[in-house]
Amino acid sequence: MKKLFLLFFFSSATCAAEQGTIILIGGLPSSGKTSVARALQSLFAQKDTQPFLHMSLDQFMCMLPEQWFSMNAQATIERHASGVVFIDQQDEQGPKTKIQVGEVAMQLLSAYFPMLKLLASQGNSIISEAVFNSDYLRAAAYELAGFRVYSIGTLCPLEITQEREKKRGAVNGGYIGLSRWYFEETDTHKHDYYDFSVDTSRTRRKKLLKRSMILLHARSRQLSNTCYVNHDKSICKRPL
Repeated sequence: MKKLFLLFFFSSATCAAEQGTIILIGGLPSSGKTSVARALQSLFAQKDTQPFLHMSLDQFMCMLPEQWFSMNAQATIERHASGVVFIDQQDEQGPKTKIQVGEVAMQLLSAYFPMLKLLASQGNSIISEAVFNSDYLRAAAYELAGFRVYSIGTLCPLEITQEREKKRGAVNGGYIGLSRWYFEETDTHKHDYYDFSVDTSRTRRKKLLKRSMILLHARSRQLSNTCYVNHDKSICKRPL
């Protein structure tokens, strides 16, 4: 009887949970995604009783053993080919780190948006940051259709992200050349598929947060309660 009551209780709680909001923050490596995400999380905590969770794709991938995924370029481990392999390259323009994603890593990557969907369906609001490209955002549009989703692009010139990479690499052993590879080989730095973008190279943190909050508020007023990501109109349509 007790087990039946608990089952009924949790089932009722699941049905009653209001969907959470999902904010996707994307941009080049070292473009300021984590800083924006943490600052927004802190700002929401001052204004709302419902906290926002902060989840990065790197954190999600760190569930794998370090042989399958590690952002430490100085780690003396043998990388497994089925995980994420970082390949150091060098030319006349400097370092360039290529990323090769194996079968096991791709299997975990494919679960990221369903995981966000599950969290939001239980009433959790999430700020998610990653190096999104247009294909990955189209996958988000498909998986998260029907949820309240907003996307923010972090604008930052390549030369500034490269300088930040060098400083970060000197401190915690991170890879140098990731931002250049993403810039040259993907469309991550293009921001026409985000709801709006913020320039993290020139805007002061307080002003940047104020702009983000104003735009998020305007977007929430513009859309209906059930919003759709509108990065590809063939997948889902956003009310105008």
